[in-house]
Amino acid sequence: MHSLKPIIAHVPHAPGVYRFLDGAEEVLYVGKAIDLKKRVSSYFRDSKDAPLRLKKLVEKIVDIQYTVVASELEALILETNLIKSFRPRYNILMKDDKSYVYLKITIQESLPRIVLTRRVESDGAIYFGPKTSMNDLRRILDVLKKFFPYRHCPLFIQFKESSIDVDDHRKRCFGACVAEADPAEYRQAIDQIAAFFRGKTEELEASLKVQMESAVAGKHFEQAALLRDRLAAVRKITETQRVSALDHASRDVLGLAIEGGSAFVTLLIFREGKLIDQQGFVLSGVDVDPSRVLSAFLEQYYERATDLPHEIFLPHALDHAELLESWLYSTTNRRIHLLTPERGKNRELLELAASNAASFAKQSQVKWLLHSGQDPSQALAELQALLGLPRLPRRIEGYDISHLGGTDTVGSMVVFEGGLPKTSDYRHFKLRTVQEKIDDYQAMGEVMARRLKYVQKRPANFRKPKKKELPSLAKILKKEKLDAEGLEVHSMLVAEERGKIVGMGRLKILLGEHKESASSAMPVSELASLWVSPKHRGEGLGQQLVRWLLAKQKKGKVYAIPNPEFVDWYGALGFHVTSTEIPLILTQKLKKCTAVFQLKNPVVMVYRFIKEGGDSSFTKKPDLIVVDGGRGQLNVALAALKSVSLAIPMIGLAKQEEDIYEPNRREPLRLPRETPALQLLMRLRDEAHRFALTHQRDLREKRMLR
Repeated sequence: MHSLKPIIAHVPHAPGVYRFLDGAEEVLYVGKAIDLKKRVSSYFRDSKDAPLRLKKLVEKIVDIQYTVVASELEALILETNLIKSFRPRYNILMKDDKSYVYLKITIQESLPRIVLTRRVESDGAIYFGPKTSMNDLRRILDVLKKFFPYRHCPLFIQFKESSIDVDDHRKRCFGACVAEADPAEYRQAIDQIAAFFRGKTEELEASLKVQMESAVAGKHFEQAALLRDRLAAVRKITETQRVSALDHASRDVLGLAIEGGSAFVTLLIFREGKLIDQQGFVLSGVDVDPSRVLSAFLEQYYERATDLPHEIFLPHALDHAELLESWLYSTTNRRIHLLTPERGKNRELLELAASNAASFAKQSQVKWLLHSGQDPSQALAELQALLGLPRLPRRIEGYDISHLGGTDTVGSMVVFEGGLPKTSDYRHFKLRTVQEKIDDYQAMGEVMARRLKYVQKRPANFRKPKKKELPSLAKILKKEKLDAEGLEVHSMLVAEERGKIVGMGRLKILLGEHKESASSAMPVSELASLWVSPKHRGEGLGQQLVRWLLAKQKKGKVYAIPNPEFVDWYGALGFHVTSTEIPLILTQKLKKCTAVFQLKNPVVMVYRFIKEGGDSSFTKKPDLIVVDGGRGQLNVALAALKSVSLAIPMIGLAKQEEDIYEPNRREPLRLPRETPALQLLMRLRDEAHRFALTHQRDLREKRMLR
């Protein structure tokens, strides 16, 4: 505080934007003020009633920066831009904003496409969004596609003769690329789809009905049938839009619920008086003041919104509503009025939005918080007693695997602390050894191996070799046709049993064209001379040696040239096959591996620490690990646990009967469904499944959006 007094003393009495920074020069908070001096000083007045979050913010502030502007409106514009740029942790922020999706109609093209995208560009296209659910958009498009066969392929197509064979697609689009589409007809269909998403459904239905009747009168019965089907499709989608306003206005209606450190906003979108869409948004870092939450949402949502209303209904009146209206005009070039109706039909719309926001909050909250009288600590104590755990399982980690027919295989790790989800510690794993095939056992083994390496203990029997042992070690390596050149004590690690060496490995510093050396800031090494005695193979000793050699280097890159049959084995440890940026010395060694060691099709693999390390959530040791599955999944997870010489309680939870599998118990443990301990485990397992499935779907969607 004392160090900030000189800074605060020079803050002017003027409108502007201030930024609080921590010791790492990270922006903690961005705010605006009519009077910078008064506003900044207010944070540092002693107040016993100050919220805990505010106290924590003040404790971390080591520097204050500010920008003076000419008006309050300029301050609001600058604040909005800075929050978007820095995303400070103590500001109210829309969560998961990078996952929002837009419907894009490339109206600027001669043959417009309809695609889904996560970016809005200044390319002349029409955008609708942001939307929180890609699946909802896809369901609507699936219906429209049947009767408005628009194109979505990325081909650059003009109306001209073409030799492209699209027989398989002619029933799904107008066949523009083979000159089957009529330009006027195609453009009309696109305009009709755009009208649908603008909410002009009544106008669209009337237009389709007139066109259908005209086609019938002209005896164009095939065309009439197509128009009839389009009309039916529009009615099918809009039949659920029962809520309407009598004045046919274009407006957005906001509902707000604040629960447990998050804010939940429901946005009801009315166009032409009909409810055409409903979106739910979660905001983090919230203030208990609804006005601040609403202001933050308005600034962040409408800065990126593409379909704007004439008015916005708010559940709470804002003192600075006129300022926000001015900002909206400067941002959207449209007059948008902020209103809070007090009675009548419009008030009922606000109550509907509030009810939906409360429901959305409940759906988003942990189930444990929804059942009054159910204490997570009771479930934890019960779980400890049932499983015979040495301590209360305060940190529980759950794991699951998800894939689509063997493709896009991913793993998930979810964390519960104190019986409740700790979402900041959730992690995904993109599988390296199990792609293009179905093997849940191997996938689970890889996930557990990659996670547990961060909490492993160095075995007591691991040490550096003695200088006098090097000749005998070289002899072993030569016999096994492994690299025995230039053995050095400091670069090696050996494992011994009863005074006899049973395993070894080393990191060779690579010198050469990249000028990497032992003193380099980013060392580059080769994992070489990895050997385990035949008696101890299959016990995980080799994995332990590799992990501790990697832990010794900590940064940079480590290369390896494994026997091709061990590529998956190295992949499970975090190595990737690479064909680029291979040091010259390894390129030369590849030839030697083929000629001298007689390896067929050897490959180079690399381990990059920048991607592998530095995650503090992995360094915490769990009190209990739960894998989704039965005996098979549990056994592979236990094998990974054994390979790192750890003693962590572990169970499997199988679906259907909710059987609990324990390592040393032949028969599964079965508990009544209402048992708090089982309810907790089911919640954890379901959350791991949801998290894995969501990530797996995201990977597929990213491919579709490229």
